[in-house]
This record gives sequence, structure tokens and C-alpha cells, in this order.
Amino acid sequence: MQKKAQSYDILIIYKDKLLGDLFSVLINFYTGLETHTVASLGNAEKILRDQKSLKLVVIDFNGFKDASVKLVFECIRKKFLIFTNDFIPRITKDPQIYKEFGGLEKYSGEKERLVNNFQKAITQYFEKEINENSNQYLSLPLILLLHFKNLGGNIFIRLVSGRYLKMFRKEDTITEEDIHKLAKRQVSFLYIEKSNAHDIIKIILKNEEAVTKALSNRQVLNFVTPDQMKKKMERIDKVMPLKNDEVKAMELNIQEALKTIEQIPKFSKFIKFFKIDPKESEYFSSHIQLTCRLTCGLAKQMGMGNLQTIKKFVFAAYLHDISLVKNPKLAEVNTQTKFNKMKSSLNKEEIDLLLSHHQDSADISVKFQGVPLEVDTIIKQHHEINDGICASKPVAEVSLFSAIFIICHDLADYIFFNNKWTVNDFILEKKGDYTKGSLLRVYEEMDKQEED
Repeated sequence: MQKKAQSYDILIIYKDKLLGDLFSVLINFYTGLETHTVASLGNAEKILRDQKSLKLVVIDFNGFKDASVKLVFECIRKKFLIFTNDFIPRITKDPQIYKEFGGLEKYSGEKERLVNNFQKAITQYFEKEINENSNQYLSLPLILLLHFKNLGGNIFIRLVSGRYLKMFRKEDTITEEDIHKLAKRQVSFLYIEKSNAHDIIKIILKNEEAVTKALSNRQVLNFVTPDQMKKKMERIDKVMPLKNDEVKAMELNIQEALKTIEQIPKFSKFIKFFKIDPKESEYFSSHIQLTCRLTCGLAKQMGMGNLQTIKKFVFAAYLHDISLVKNPKLAEVNTQTKFNKMKSSLNKEEIDLLLSHHQDSADISVKFQGVPLEVDTIIKQHHEINDGICASKPVAEVSLFSAIFIICHDLADYIFFNNKWTVNDFILEKKGDYTKGSLLRVYEEMDKQEED
């Protein structure tokens, strides 16, 4: 069985070990080099004395403050590159650069680009290693796997012989008990095939702020690869089929909705968040796509699938979270329960934005020609459930269109976050959530459908 590595190429000194492990994933993906993360300066000093083959040290200046200056000079004497979250060195292998502390340049760019800047730095500095990197597997620090879900591939363990053995199937959930058992056997890393890892790295780099914030708050990151998203949509097509002309009508209305958004100066530059990229699967755009498809499919099953209804639901899907587009991670917070868990990590502006986004988005929707009637009502009411999140008092009764949208909106989230989803499981899980009026009627209609 795999033993804890005694020799490695990269040392990561990070007060928040989970964030340090995120850097190790990037390093291993691009270079294939072995990494080790520590969360104390005492352990780091010991390693700097003992390790002879280190090629890179990553230091958390912001976490350790002035105490890490001594380590910077230690690294300079050992003559290898330093990368910190407060200073970035010139990308050069000339050790003379690091004779003095002045050899490090103050970085004046955006703080939230740290992970992307780190990726650029290592790809430039380790150009030779990247060209020679033939690793077929990406190493994932053990503890990180508790926070990375839906990786889209099987998880392997590396044996002492160097052979890789499948440990978990891609649909398995890795628990704390699994991690504890592996740690007791001195396992430090598990592995995913490189072919599946490309999508994960793309999602991390494109959603850097959301990823680092989630890890800082010990939240779970749900990765949905393009292949997984494709399979989800194929299953929806079987459960709630649409005819070719209905699909075409939906697609034409999507284009019309996108043109409407492009006309809104405040949001036009964010149009990329609304467009579905077949090479990537983010929550914001994927949630829109799923909600759009489900509402049209369920409306048809209820005998309401005319062209005007399709247009209504397409516009509601694309506009219901438009006021959150500058902070798309907030769109995932759609219940009071989720809000309570995340509240401590949000500032006042984010909290206010989240609580009023349904009204703000509805107000935006009525300002532009071509938006169907009742879309603003659907948007205003799209969190009107028992555990829904909004600043206003609950309405006495939601409209039938709103009820369809609310339930499909919830189902879209259920599908996004679950690989082994079925409508029947969703119905059982949501029993008691939609208890009166139009919500109960739609729920009962959904419960009648047969599923393979």
C-alpha cells in the first residue's frame, strides 16, 4: 500500500492547509512534481533543513505575517523560486535575483487572481518539467476529497509498486470515515485520471474566488463536467420529452432572451455567464439551462406547452437571477438553511443583494420590450417555498406559472448536485415542501408521471 512520501519537490507552507492543498493540485497537474503541504512554520523550518531536492516553496505571507520573512531568506540561500500570496518573484532561475529581499516584486494586481497567477508562474518556471510531464494521473490530497464532489471519474490509490488500483467508482461518495481509514494506513493522496482532471482544473481557474471562498468556509464544491451535464440533459429528454418544433421554439427564445440581456448596459458584459459552453459546466449557466428545459417539459405534461408558455419560462429562467450575475456563487443559496450556513462568510452588501435579488431581478425584467407578461411575477415568487430565502413576507398564493417554475427550479438544483438522480427520489425528498394551492397541484402532477 502507498506510504507517506518522504521526499518531494515542492513545499507549500500555508496556514489554511486546505487552500495550500489546492496549490498542490495545480502543481501536480501541470508538472507531475510531488508536493507536500504544512500548516506551521516549525514544520517548514525542519523540512527546509532536511530536504535537499526542493525546487519550489510556496509561502502564505498573509497567514504568517512577519514570521515568514526568516523563511524567505532561508529559501533564498537554498536558491530556488519562492511564490507567496503577498509577493511574486520575477520569473527567472537566476539565483542572484534573490540575494536580497528586494528581489521580490510587490504584486499590484487583483488579489482574487492569486490562483490564476500561481498557475501562470509555475507553467513559466517549470517549462521543462511540463514538457516532460507524462503523468496519466493527478494526485489529490486526501482531505481535499471531502470537499471535491462529482469529480467525473474513478478514484485510484497508488501501490508501493507504482501500480494504480481503483479505490472508488465515480458515482461513489467519499466519507470522513473513508478518509480516516486511509489516513491511518499512511495514505496521503488518491488519484484521478488526467483525462478527467482537465475539466476540474478549468472550473477551479475560471471560478477562483468561489472555489477559494468555499474551501475557506469548509464547504463542499460540486464539480459537474461537460460529459456529466450532457448525460443529465439526455435523461431529462427521456423523462420529459419535447417534440422537435418545441425544442426549436425553446432555442429561438433562448437567443431572444440573450439579446435582451445584451441590451442591458449594466449586465451586457456578463453575457458569458448566461451562455452554455459545451466545454465547461458551471452552476450559474447550467442551472439556467436545466431550469429552462424542465419548466418547458413539465408545462407540456400539464397541457400548457404552447409557444407563449415556452417563451415565458425561457425568459424567467434567464432573468430570475440576473441581479446576482456579478456574484454568481450567490445563486446557489436558494433556501434559508443554505443561507444560515453561509451567512458568516458574506459581507453586508452580499447579504442585502441575496435577500432582495428576486425583487431586483423582477424590476429589471419589466424594463425591456419583448419580455412576456407574468415573467416578473414568476421571478418575484421563485423562492416562495417553506424554506425559501427572500426579504419580503411570503405571498398568500403563488401563481400556477410560478409554482411550475419553483418546483422545476428546485429540481434543477437536485439534478445538478446529484449524479444518481431520479424524479421519484426528488418527489420523496420534497414531500411536505409544497403543501398548498398551486404548488401542491404541480407537485401532485409531477408525482403522477412514470419514470424508467
